[in-house]
Amino acid sequence: MRIKSVNCIVCDAGWRPWIFVRVETDNGIIGYSEITDSHGSVKGLVSTIENLAEIIVGMDPLNINFILSKLYSKTKQTPFGLIQKAISGIENSLWDIKGKYLNKPVYDILGGKLRNSLEVYWSHCGTTRVRSADKVNKNKISTFKDLEKFCVDDLTNSGINYFKTNLIIFNENDNAHVHMPGFNFEQNMGDLNLSSTLEKKILMLLDLFHKNLPKNKKLLLDLNYNFNYPGLKELIIKLNDYDLYWIEIDSQNHKTIKNITELSKNLIASGENLYTFSQYHPLITDTVSDVVVIDVIWNGLIESLKIANYSNFFDIPVAPHNYYSHLSTNISLHFCSLVNNVKIMEVDIDDVPWKDEIVDEIPVIKDGRIYLNDKPGWGINLVEDQLKKYKWNS
Repeated sequence: MRIKSVNCIVCDAGWRPWIFVRVETDNGIIGYSEITDSHGSVKGLVSTIENLAEIIVGMDPLNINFILSKLYSKTKQTPFGLIQKAISGIENSLWDIKGKYLNKPVYDILGGKLRNSLEVYWSHCGTTRVRSADKVNKNKISTFKDLEKFCVDDLTNSGINYFKTNLIIFNENDNAHVHMPGFNFEQNMGDLNLSSTLEKKILMLLDLFHKNLPKNKKLLLDLNYNFNYPGLKELIIKLNDYDLYWIEIDSQNHKTIKNITELSKNLIASGENLYTFSQYHPLITDTVSDVVVIDVIWNGLIESLKIANYSNFFDIPVAPHNYYSHLSTNISLHFCSLVNNVKIMEVDIDDVPWKDEIVDEIPVIKDGRIYLNDKPGWGINLVEDQLKKYKWNS
């Protein structure tokens, strides 16, 4: 059996594209994976996949280690970023092929699963309805009253117990926007400072969630790359008055994260934008954050398992970064089933109406938990005829 072709399929997913990798063998087995990037790199990723395809077409798809060694040796001088995402997409597609060839789930090939299900949190909770309500066919959140109604009507009865929101900011006219990393809407300029006005609005947001969520449900707050160290420091101290499941922050300087973690009474999660063990190493070795977040579709299964197992040595839990399609969710679930230090699973609940149409298996979420299936490979396939209806045109 040999690799016949490698290509990308880019699907419209509303406020971002879903980018899939499709690897076909000469005996008709097709392996799927995802490398979604919503940060302006769609064409770059597709071109990178096309270039790497030239290296591996004709190779044995079951010899994953050999193919990875070849790809990493060819790209050693341009590591991380788009290269890493592309290599990971190819790798994860090969695991799907291997599972289908052996008629086993990927987790069975690697020793068997440790769990059948995992607690989930609702990612971009409220955020999506502020910035993309029309794209996901949901009621728009524009005002405090809209958000209150969303909490009472949707979150309370959702069956989910954990919700992660971003910085939803309401201006003087009660019109909401999502605060973007590095951009201050108040001053209409690039700015990583935390103003007193912005701080008050963030605390108002948390007060609203806490007031309207039942006591048995927990809030997670994602600060992304929004503030410099002084701003993070000031805000984290104020957030010590709130009982949050975790606060998520990003920085290219792991000492910044370590300092914030030491100041925070809440758990700090970080790492979703890191690539390969080499970038995670200082984050883990220096016990920088309380939770290590790993993007399985950007790092590949082998590298993700290496990072998780190293984190486990330092008694640090991990969690997958997963705001993508059902395919990514299944890939991340297989990863979670193979490590014993996973904490919780990220899933976007609000999404485009055709999210279920483009796959042949929809992950089951019940009573706040998501369940593995026992089908071969990743246990899910893309429905390519449906994907053709939703091409990404940007």
